[in-house]
Amino acid sequence: MSTTYTLKIACREVGLSPGFVRCCIREGLVEVRRVGGRCLLDEAALRRLHRIRRLRKDLGVNLAGIDIILRLLDRLEGDPRPGGGGRARPLEVRRVRVLEDD
Repeated sequence: MSTTYTLKIACREVGLSPGFVRCCIREGLVEVRRVGGRCLLDEAALRRLHRIRRLRKDLGVNLAGIDIILRLLDRLEGDPRPGGGGRARPLEVRRVRVLEDD
């Protein structure tokens, strides 16, 4: 059985805020499993969040750019959707709501 992480632990592990990770989940950048109202992330989701953190914090890429980069990397690595397996989404530019700090 693979290791799963709660949202809080995953956020601490990768160095991203829970709000930003929830946004990534809503936008389809990361897949989670929901059990009893809780989000559980597996190792693949954690690796993806590490990649998102690098793109966002180290390289300054916005969410729309992260989406495009991740889908291109998924295709290059033979993994057509976040988390592995399934159909590839057509490559398109989407409008993404940006979270602002209050």
